[in-house]
Amino acid sequence: MLPLAIECPDVRFVGIDARKKKISAIQEMINEYKFDPLELKNVHLLWARVEEYKGVKFDVVMARAVAHVDILIPWMVSILKKGGSLILYKEYKEEEKQSLLDLCAEKKLTLEKEHRYMLEGSDVERVIYIIS
Repeated sequence: MLPLAIECPDVRFVGIDARKKKISAIQEMINEYKFDPLELKNVHLLWARVEEYKGVKFDVVMARAVAHVDILIPWMVSILKKGGSLILYKEYKEEEKQSLLDLCAEKKLTLEKEHRYMLEGSDVERVIYIIS
């Protein structure tokens, strides 16, 4: 989220995580960067579970490998605006992709793009899914 917030200062970013440690670490990165504070005014962090979040809905919801798609998609859809997009960063698994396609059909979503890649020095295939 932070690289996007730095690159897109006119876009508002909200980070939600159930672990206070992660929220605190990101807040520390924003406030106390080693050489120069990032001074990001477009980032708001919430220590909460997504399924408990009763706030506004979002245009884009991103998640990185936090759960299997059977759990993740319902969470994400619950905070997504109609016509919005989901972006998933996951380890690629064929059976999980099939679950994703089944959930997309059930929830009337469309898998728009799939980008598979390998990180240098890793033998794990990863994927970015963009769903609308």
